[in-house]
Amino acid sequence: MKRAFLLVMIFALCSNSQGQGNPISQNSIGKVKSKKRLASVQSTRVLDTDEFEYDSTGRLMKQMQYMGDKEMVIQYDIFKYDPGGRLMFKLGYHANLNSPTGFDLLDSTEYFYLGTLLVSEKTIYPMAQFADSCSYEYENQFLKKKSKYSRGKYE
Repeated sequence: MKRAFLLVMIFALCSNSQGQGNPISQNSIGKVKSKKRLASVQSTRVLDTDEFEYDSTGRLMKQMQYMGDKEMVIQYDIFKYDPGGRLMFKLGYHANLNSPTGFDLLDSTEYFYLGTLLVSEKTIYPMAQFADSCSYEYENQFLKKKSKYSRGKYE
């Protein structure tokens, strides 16, 4: 029998830090604050929970995944942006009880741009000692082609 999964999302409504005008930040409207995956449509048992943190401009800064209903962090991602707001890095950490910090850097993705267009990205998996990369080609500002290379082979 197939399991049915239900996704519960809670939208964040953040206060304006200046205390002026509209009490809801325009950059936070509609941002997902957390999501929970339930065992089935009828169940209240939470399988895992994701939480999302945003900066004052509405950019995703951190995503944490918990086992169950926030019982234990199993992974988290950190996002870094340049001053222009373009995503530059995503660092993915996963729980490891044998690590001194309790987490290992599992993947690190760097993004490269030409103006405002993403032209390539490279993901390094330091523990597995390999990397993947993607390149993007555009025509009149529209994505024309995405090429992926994994372990040195075109996919």
